[in-house]
Amino acid sequence: MHLPTHRTRLVRGAVIAGLAIILLVAMALNTTVMTREEAAAMAPTPFDPAKTGADLLKRAETDLTYRPLAEVVAGIHSDVAGTAGRMGAIKPFDTTYIFPVSFEGQVSEVAPTSATVTVAQVPPQTRVQVATGTAVNGAPARDALGYKFSDAPGQTEYQYVSDEIKKLVQQRLSQAATDPGQLQGKTIRVRGMLSVPGASNTVPVAKPLIVQVVALEVVR
Repeated sequence: MHLPTHRTRLVRGAVIAGLAIILLVAMALNTTVMTREEAAAMAPTPFDPAKTGADLLKRAETDLTYRPLAEVVAGIHSDVAGTAGRMGAIKPFDTTYIFPVSFEGQVSEVAPTSATVTVAQVPPQTRVQVATGTAVNGAPARDALGYKFSDAPGQTEYQYVSDEIKKLVQQRLSQAATDPGQLQGKTIRVRGMLSVPGASNTVPVAKPLIVQVVALEVVR
């Protein structure tokens, strides 16, 4: 049995060292050095519910087709599913249809969380109520635009999006009337979301209809 000589050990060590150097050089040549700006650009964009909510509310004004409320009401009083199909209502869940609606009418009553509006061609026994104050809900606008739970990082962030829409709508309502009581007797023009139970064949004529505002204008 021959033991490695000193010379053999030196040669072997030199070969190993040489291979290590070649490997390091190859790794260096294949390594891309990024600037701080490039690294930041490649990083995931942090989720921003305020921006998402603002973008969705803006899209709600431009991307949806708003049907006259009186036509929707006449339809859902006789056939909810048929009216939804004919008028292109959104069905984000099996239990709910969302109708984007528009109308003009006179405010006949103001409560802390709603304004009741008399709308032409809507039966007088059907109370049309515009949600105000704490009753404002951003979820119908969010859902009508197809924003799903899977589009947000989690349940909390999904809820934050509707909360941000709610805040923006409340700001719009405050711009239209700093005090909801100022709407009493005024004629207003509204675009908003009407949510209707999808499990019902008809909506009773006496059932109040609550509209979640997207845009509201005081006409006179």
